[in-house]
Amino acid sequence: MKEKLSAFMDNELGELEERRVLAELATDAELRVTWERYHLVRAVIREEGVAPVPGLSERVARQLPDAAPAAAGARVPRPLLRAAAGLALAAAVAAVAIFGLQVLRQPGQPAQLAAGKTPRAETARWNTDRPEHETTLNAYLVEHNEFAPTGMGGMTPYARVVGYDREK
Repeated sequence: MKEKLSAFMDNELGELEERRVLAELATDAELRVTWERYHLVRAVIREEGVAPVPGLSERVARQLPDAAPAAAGARVPRPLLRAAAGLALAAAVAAVAIFGLQVLRQPGQPAQLAAGKTPRAETARWNTDRPEHETTLNAYLVEHNEFAPTGMGGMTPYARVVGYDREK
Protein backbone atom coordinates (compact mmCIF):
# COMPACT_ATOMS: atom_id res chain seq x y z
CA MET A 1 0.00 0.00 0.00
CA LYS A 2 2.94 2.33 0.66
CA GLU A 3 4.01 2.06 -2.99
CA LYS A 4 0.51 3.03 -4.10
CA LEU A 5 0.55 5.93 -1.66
CA SER A 6 3.83 7.15 -3.14
CA ALA A 7 2.46 6.77 -6.67
CA PHE A 8 -0.69 8.65 -5.59
CA MET A 9 1.43 11.57 -4.38
CA ASP A 10 3.20 11.63 -7.77
CA ASN A 11 -0.11 11.51 -9.72
CA GLU A 12 0.83 8.18 -11.29
CA LEU A 13 -2.32 6.22 -10.40
CA GLY A 14 -5.44 5.65 -12.41
CA GLU A 15 -8.81 6.89 -11.22
CA LEU A 16 -9.85 3.57 -9.66
CA GLU A 17 -6.58 3.15 -7.75
CA GLU A 18 -6.80 6.77 -6.54
CA ARG A 19 -10.22 6.04 -5.08
CA ARG A 20 -8.87 2.95 -3.31
CA VAL A 21 -5.96 4.91 -1.80
CA LEU A 22 -8.31 7.69 -0.67
CA ALA A 23 -10.65 5.15 0.91
CA GLU A 24 -7.73 3.51 2.69
CA LEU A 25 -6.46 6.91 3.89
CA ALA A 26 -9.90 7.66 5.29
CA THR A 27 -9.88 4.52 7.45
CA ASP A 28 -6.21 3.82 8.28
CA ALA A 29 -4.57 6.22 10.77
CA GLU A 30 -1.14 4.62 10.34
CA LEU A 31 -1.30 5.18 6.58
CA ARG A 32 -2.14 8.86 7.20
CA VAL A 33 0.98 9.18 9.36
CA THR A 34 3.00 7.60 6.53
CA TRP A 35 1.40 10.06 4.11
CA GLU A 36 2.48 12.95 6.34
CA ARG A 37 6.02 11.58 6.50
CA TYR A 38 6.17 11.18 2.71
CA HIS A 39 5.13 14.79 2.27
CA LEU A 40 7.82 15.90 4.68
CA VAL A 41 10.45 13.88 2.79
CA ARG A 42 9.28 15.36 -0.52
CA ALA A 43 9.51 18.89 0.88
CA VAL A 44 13.05 18.25 2.08
CA ILE A 45 14.13 16.72 -1.24
CA ARG A 46 12.69 19.65 -3.20
CA GLU A 47 14.25 22.09 -0.73
CA GLU A 48 10.88 23.74 -0.17
CA GLY A 49 11.69 24.65 3.42
CA VAL A 50 8.21 23.81 4.66
CA ALA A 51 7.76 23.12 8.34
CA PRO A 52 5.80 19.95 9.14
CA VAL A 53 2.15 20.55 9.90
CA PRO A 54 0.98 18.22 12.66
CA GLY A 55 -2.43 16.69 12.12
CA LEU A 56 -2.56 17.53 8.42
CA SER A 57 -3.57 14.01 7.46
CA GLU A 58 -6.36 14.04 10.06
CA ARG A 59 -7.77 17.28 8.63
CA VAL A 60 -7.61 15.87 5.11
CA ALA A 61 -9.37 12.69 6.27
CA ARG A 62 -12.18 14.77 7.78
CA GLN A 63 -12.62 16.72 4.53
CA LEU A 64 -12.57 13.71 2.20
CA PRO A 65 -16.27 12.82 2.63
CA ASP A 66 -17.25 16.40 1.76
CA ALA A 67 -14.99 16.48 -1.30
CA ALA A 68 -16.34 13.30 -2.92
CA PRO A 69 -19.70 14.75 -4.08
CA ALA A 70 -17.96 17.80 -5.55
CA ALA A 71 -15.69 15.57 -7.62
CA ALA A 72 -18.68 13.55 -8.82
CA GLY A 73 -20.30 16.67 -10.27
CA ALA A 74 -17.16 17.74 -12.15
CA ARG A 75 -17.38 18.26 -15.88
CA VAL A 76 -16.39 15.26 -17.93
CA PRO A 77 -14.79 15.95 -21.31
CA ARG A 78 -17.09 15.11 -24.17
CA PRO A 79 -15.63 12.64 -26.66
CA LEU A 80 -17.68 14.10 -29.51
CA LEU A 81 -16.33 17.60 -28.88
CA ARG A 82 -12.79 16.26 -28.71
CA ALA A 83 -13.26 14.41 -32.01
CA ALA A 84 -14.70 17.54 -33.66
CA ALA A 85 -11.71 19.58 -32.51
CA GLY A 86 -9.34 17.00 -33.99
CA LEU A 87 -11.28 17.01 -37.25
CA ALA A 88 -11.15 20.82 -37.41
CA LEU A 89 -7.40 20.77 -36.86
CA ALA A 90 -6.93 18.17 -39.60
CA ALA A 91 -9.05 20.23 -42.01
CA ALA A 92 -7.00 23.35 -41.28
CA VAL A 93 -3.74 21.51 -41.94
CA ALA A 94 -5.13 20.09 -45.19
CA ALA A 95 -6.25 23.55 -46.35
CA VAL A 96 -2.83 25.05 -45.66
CA ALA A 97 -1.17 22.19 -47.54
CA ILE A 98 -3.45 22.57 -50.57
CA PHE A 99 -3.09 26.36 -50.82
CA GLY A 100 0.65 26.12 -50.18
CA LEU A 101 1.09 23.64 -53.05
CA GLN A 102 -0.92 25.88 -55.40
CA VAL A 103 1.35 28.82 -54.66
CA LEU A 104 4.43 26.71 -55.25
CA ARG A 105 3.13 25.32 -58.56
CA GLN A 106 2.26 28.70 -60.09
CA PRO A 107 4.69 29.64 -62.83
CA GLY A 108 6.69 32.69 -61.97
CA GLN A 109 9.98 34.25 -62.69
CA PRO A 110 12.89 32.05 -61.77
CA ALA A 111 15.31 33.32 -59.22
CA GLN A 112 18.19 35.24 -60.74
CA LEU A 113 21.70 34.59 -59.60
CA ALA A 114 24.42 37.20 -59.48
CA ALA A 115 26.45 37.34 -62.68
CA GLY A 116 29.82 37.68 -61.01
CA LYS A 117 31.52 37.49 -57.70
CA THR A 118 30.99 40.23 -55.19
CA PRO A 119 34.12 41.80 -53.83
CA ARG A 120 35.05 40.77 -50.34
CA ALA A 121 34.78 43.49 -47.76
CA GLU A 122 38.02 44.38 -46.07
CA THR A 123 37.97 44.30 -42.31
CA ALA A 124 39.82 46.93 -40.39
CA ARG A 125 42.53 45.52 -38.14
CA TRP A 126 44.88 47.30 -35.86
CA ASN A 127 48.51 47.24 -36.75
CA THR A 128 50.89 47.67 -33.89
CA ASP A 129 54.45 46.73 -33.25
CA ARG A 130 54.25 47.21 -29.52
CA PRO A 131 52.84 44.36 -27.40
CA GLU A 132 51.48 46.73 -24.74
CA HIS A 133 49.25 48.40 -27.36
CA GLU A 134 48.07 45.02 -28.59
CA THR A 135 47.25 43.97 -25.02
CA THR A 136 45.35 47.21 -24.41
CA LEU A 137 43.38 46.87 -27.65
CA ASN A 138 42.53 43.24 -26.86
CA ALA A 139 41.32 44.29 -23.40
CA TYR A 140 39.09 46.97 -25.00
CA LEU A 141 37.65 44.38 -27.39
CA VAL A 142 36.94 41.94 -24.56
CA GLU A 143 35.23 44.64 -22.48
CA HIS A 144 33.19 45.81 -25.45
CA ASN A 145 31.98 42.29 -26.18
CA GLU A 146 31.12 41.80 -22.54
CA PHE A 147 29.09 44.98 -22.08
CA ALA A 148 27.70 45.63 -25.59
CA PRO A 149 23.87 45.47 -25.58
CA THR A 150 23.87 43.10 -28.55
CA GLY A 151 26.82 41.11 -27.28
CA MET A 152 26.50 37.44 -26.51
CA GLY A 153 27.60 35.82 -23.30
CA GLY A 154 29.96 32.93 -22.99
CA MET A 155 33.17 32.26 -24.89
CA THR A 156 31.92 32.99 -28.41
CA PRO A 157 32.70 36.76 -28.41
CA TYR A 158 36.26 36.10 -27.32
CA ALA A 159 37.00 34.03 -30.41
CA ARG A 160 38.00 37.26 -32.19
CA VAL A 161 40.70 37.92 -29.62
CA VAL A 162 41.96 34.36 -29.57
CA GLY A 163 41.84 34.03 -33.36
CA TYR A 164 43.59 37.34 -34.04
CA ASP A 165 46.47 36.64 -36.36
CA ARG A 166 49.59 38.71 -36.01
CA GLU A 167 50.85 40.19 -39.21
CA LYS A 168 54.46 41.07 -38.52
